[in-house]
Parts: sequence; structure tokens; C-alpha cells
Amino acid sequence: SNSRSTGGVRPLRTLRGHTGSITALLCVPSGATSNHLSSSTAAAAATLLASASADKTIKLWDTSTHTTTLLGTLTVGTAQAVSIAYSPDGKHLAARVKHDTTSVVEVWSTETGKSVLRLDPEKDDEVKPKYVDLIGKGRLWVAKHRSEFPLYTARTRFGVYDIKTGKEVSSYSNPLVPIGK
Repeated sequence: SNSRSTGGVRPLRTLRGHTGSITALLCVPSGATSNHLSSSTAAAAATLLASASADKTIKLWDTSTHTTTLLGTLTVGTAQAVSIAYSPDGKHLAARVKHDTTSVVEVWSTETGKSVLRLDPEKDDEVKPKYVDLIGKGRLWVAKHRSEFPLYTARTRFGVYDIKTGKEVSSYSNPLVPIGK
């Protein structure tokens, strides 16, 4: 076996498929599926893993069996995904895609592998998306800030977008992490 050991800890599995370094990794926890899914769909959704790479792809994996299966590859284009998120129902995957000086947000259908939304949530070149998440039915949450690595106390603009239309439906501004009680 070609697995490496560090301090007596051995990897359970090694997933092969990317040609670049991993930039983001996300597993859908079993409790993240919505109640309206059938039990077989919920079980399948609980075993999804997404890996983003410097090779400009995001790979979706099924980890339900002892031999992990590559379900599909999403091509990011000319940039790399630096953060990824699954929707609560497992039907969409969102990524912050970082180009040299700008970042955009893209959302794909996990069923078809096709992009359903690509948006530049801020026209101001100084303010770039930092974090993305998929919340509720058809909603994309984006945190934006001027700095690549803002302090947790820095005021940050948050926007909520409709996945189907790409329109911002809500926005607010707060520190990244609320201070106090």
C-alpha cells in the first residue's frame, strides 16, 4: 500500500482523481438531509463528499461503500474553487471560485452536473465573496469583505440570493462573528 502514516494514524481511504492539490473538502453529514427526502435518497445524500482542487475541478464522491465511487466531476473553468457548500436537500453544490484578482460564486445541480447559477455578487472590485453556503429552499448565502482574511470582528456584508433568478432577496451587515451576548 502507498498510504502514509503520521504518528500512528493511518488514512481510512485515499481518493485518487485530482491532478492538483486539494483546496476544499466537504462531507454532507447525515443530519443535513431534509425531512421530505425518501429514506433511500437521504441515505445516499448522507454519504456524499465533495473535493475541490487546484486542477480547476470539483469531484463528487459516494463514500457509502468500502470502495469510494467517483460520481462526477464539475469543471470550474479557468480558476479554482476555494470554498464549497451543499444545499440541505443535497440537490445543489455552491463554490466560491477564485480567479487571480476576483471571485465569483457558482452553483451546480448535483443531479445533472450543470451550472444553474453563476454570479458576481458584488460589482465593486474591492469587495469579494469570502464564504458561501446554501440555506433553505433555493437560497444562496454569501459573505463579502474587502480583505482576503478579515478579522472576525470586521464588519462584513452578507447577501441572500435566489438560486433560480440570481437576484439578491435580502442583505445585512455584521461582524463575521457577533461579539458579546
